[in-house]
Amino acid sequence: MKRLIVVLALSTVGCAGALRGGTVNLPKHLATAAVTCVVTALESGNAIADATCEIEGQAATTDVNGEHRFDAVAVGYRQIVVTAQGHETTAVPFEHRGAEVIRIALKRSPVPAPIIALSNMVQGILVWGTQVFARGDLPAGIVPRH
Repeated sequence: MKRLIVVLALSTVGCAGALRGGTVNLPKHLATAAVTCVVTALESGNAIADATCEIEGQAATTDVNGEHRFDAVAVGYRQIVVTAQGHETTAVPFEHRGAEVIRIALKRSPVPAPIIALSNMVQGILVWGTQVFARGDLPAGIVPRH
């Protein structure tokens, strides 16, 4: 009976410490394994270099083959988020059981067609998406029509 009381008293003290900001003994090592992110263009199948892959706060860019390997990702349910210039951001949930290769094909972002509007017969205004350019500030290669 004395042993039971001592055990209960010690476990109660440990829980109370945790509730006040103390520590609770957890496994010292969570199981981790590698995850390789392979990013390609949906339309062409070509690798996308410099895409950003992010898993659980770890972010890195892909190499010229569209790949990046994360060496230590905790196993369990995870989500990978991939962004690349000119493509739609894509999030893919997956169950990480160990040594995963996640292949993601990114869809191209729709590019708005340039719209040229004339504020008067002399000044040309170019509206491209959300950017507005005056005649003297046009990007190289863009020539306003009258």
